[in-house]
Amino acid sequence: MTSPDSLLSRLSAFASEDPNKVALTFLSPGPDGGNIQNTLTYLQIAQKTDDMAMYLQSNSLKKGDLAVLVYPPSLDFILAFIACLK
Repeated sequence: MTSPDSLLSRLSAFASEDPNKVALTFLSPGPDGGNIQNTLTYLQIAQKTDDMAMYLQSNSLKKGDLAVLVYPPSLDFILAFIACLK
């Protein structure tokens, strides 16, 4: 049996294969699902999470440290979560 791909490896592969494809969409509340408030492509996710991960590491955080993510509902939480995984 093969091991499943990790979230990070799949995001990296998608960023290489189809960087401009929309990966995430955040909808504002409203009737019929609301309106599109924000979208991110695979390339944007890769770039933003790489920048966040480097920032976290440059501020003396290391593997195994705890981080508290406090965000209102948005794509920012997802980006911060992925950056922490990196």
